Amino acid sequence: MLAFCGVCSIIGNFKFLGGATTVYDTTGNFLITVGGFLLVASVAAVFVARVQYRQLRLRRSGDIARYGLFLTPDALLMRNSLGYTFLPRERVVTARMEGIEAQVIYRNDEGKDWPLTLSSPLGGLNGVQLLAVLRQWLGVAVG
Repeated sequence: MLAFCGVCSIIGNFKFLGGATTVYDTTGNFLITVGGFLLVASVAAVFVARVQYRQLRLRRSGDIARYGLFLTPDALLMRNSLGYTFLPRERVVTARMEGIEAQVIYRNDEGKDWPLTLSSPLGGLNGVQLLAVLRQWLGVAVG
């Protein structure tokens, strides 16, 4: 519906207001801006609806979607409602606090270090507790 409104406002600009001109036209620019915004909003709505449908389908089938941080001997896996992040252990450089949230610093394919902020309510741990668990997993002295 949002996409339809967006397309209608863009077409309406060209059909009823004569389209793009060399003279600055406030109404035409407004309609094109509104149309573009509605098109972008419709794409975002499709992605949100897809995630909600996936969650509803899992709930109906009786499966439980487990979200959170999972530490295995070889990798770190963080799963949320939008997807998951998988980091092999050899790519993880260190863990640190950034404000009140724990971060994992990992090395990407180009050899650059990048931070990954971990959401606070993973397993009921706060940032400091989560940092201690990550450092223990990495084999770094806690302190």
